[in-house]
Amino acid sequence: MVDANVSVQAIFENWYKMAVAIGIAVIGVAGGLTVMFAVVIARFRHRKDQNARFSQGEASLRASERKLKSYVEMAADWFWEQDTNLYFVRDARIPLTSLPTDVGKSRWK
Repeated sequence: MVDANVSVQAIFENWYKMAVAIGIAVIGVAGGLTVMFAVVIARFRHRKDQNARFSQGEASLRASERKLKSYVEMAADWFWEQDTNLYFVRDARIPLTSLPTDVGKSRWK
């Protein structure tokens, strides 16, 4: 038996409450996904900027390394092969840096 005195609003009251709850949940999930994607995008941009700075630093370091290596190769004969009395010596740690005929002589001999 069906009660005809029950209003439509009373019949669908639970359905309305559930629809409102589902609507609020959908809005919450959409907001959460928006925030999550914003954070992920910000992290990717930060990583991209960081990689660019690392690349610049690496290039700068390589250039500095080339300059230092060039200086070392140029200066090796004058600084690293003379003892305290300015006599040429052969340093075993630096192979082939001086000719055998220069060992034991000074620059003016």
